[in-house]
Amino acid sequence: MNKQTLAILLVFLMITACKPLVEDPAGSSGIEGQVTLAECYGDQIAVDCIEHKPYQATFQVLDGHGSEVIRFQTDEEGNFKVELEPGDYVLHPILIIAYPIALNQIFAVQEEKYTHIDVVFDSGVR
Repeated sequence: MNKQTLAILLVFLMITACKPLVEDPAGSSGIEGQVTLAECYGDQIAVDCIEHKPYQATFQVLDGHGSEVIRFQTDEEGNFKVELEPGDYVLHPILIIAYPIALNQIFAVQEEKYTHIDVVFDSGVR
């Protein structure tokens, strides 16, 4: 995959993965969402995918300097909710083997809101 295709894919994933912010009545902020595992076709990671199933995964949240802020694991249904201070972050999947694979996602957290993020892991099955 060339650099231009990868750049386009990353922009696509960032735009489609982050949904509108959800207000939290308790006054905290952070991220919430779900992780799925998909069978995809084609040569691009997590594009043109079918059959999404819940997937348990581990992630790091990195700050603007690339330092780990927190590490967390989703539940068995792929759901997560993590409290974070307002700011800009990167959601980084912890990969143990080459596949399944998911890409980093850049996101922002606003005060007293949760940013919704859906993560799709590409199973590698073609």
